[in-house]
Amino acid sequence: MTTSVTGEVAPKARTEARESVLAARNVSLTYGGLGGGRTVEALREVNIEVPKGQFVALVGASGCGKTSLLNMFAGLVEPTEGEVVIDEQPVRGPSNKTSYMFARDGLLPWRRVHKNVELGLEARTSLSRAERLASSRKMLELVGLADFEKVYPRQLSHGMRQRAAIARTLVTDPDILLMDEPFGALDAQTKLRLQAEFLDLLEQEGSDRVSKTVLFVTHDLNEAILLADRVVVMLPRPGRIASDQPVDLPRPRSGNLKEIIFSPEFQRLHRDLFDLLQEGEGHE
Repeated sequence: MTTSVTGEVAPKARTEARESVLAARNVSLTYGGLGGGRTVEALREVNIEVPKGQFVALVGASGCGKTSLLNMFAGLVEPTEGEVVIDEQPVRGPSNKTSYMFARDGLLPWRRVHKNVELGLEARTSLSRAERLASSRKMLELVGLADFEKVYPRQLSHGMRQRAAIARTLVTDPDILLMDEPFGALDAQTKLRLQAEFLDLLEQEGSDRVSKTVLFVTHDLNEAILLADRVVVMLPRPGRIASDQPVDLPRPRSGNLKEIIFSPEFQRLHRDLFDLLQEGEGHE
């Protein structure tokens, strides 16, 4: 269970009795070495469970520990207390089950687009050059960049670079996606278009869940509700979970985002989450 900003126990989101793929249990994190003996308590007693095939969005103000928590699941940061596990195995470093997408596309400017997409495949020595190229071409076609495989990142628009970054993230067919504000720097129109395209890649026709397990960091409440099955609200100083809210919007969603945004359920959930974030500002 999680607690609200007022200290009351918040309702636990439905996990549909599925086994957790990602779990953080009683996790706290303190950063030291900041000069003058100062430390920063980034996270305090965070608990979260993410079942297979569920999309969970973490929202909250800067400094609430969203990215720190994501980095723990990526094996880039170790908790000071508690444990972080993937498939019930403690995270000791990067895992081939996960793929991490950052806020910036991070494309290497000296590599053509298809070579950027192949980057994660190059560590797999069992794949030939032809197999890597075939995989990158297939993924670039899925994200609408089939005609741009031989260009350099500087020749692409910002939205197209993010498409290439999505292709690079998905090409290794990871079980788990860790995503840190991947659409945060885009204009509103491009963001909405890429959100729909991203959902189209994840949502399987006739299925009530996405094809990957996703932990997604965002500041954008609209984005969190549109994409996720659950929205976890985090508060800063120190980072902690205030609420864990289910999103009762049917899937697939990619073809009707406009209808979803203006639906009463969307508006109600947006208002509730917005109130939680505002209330939290007075309890730092």
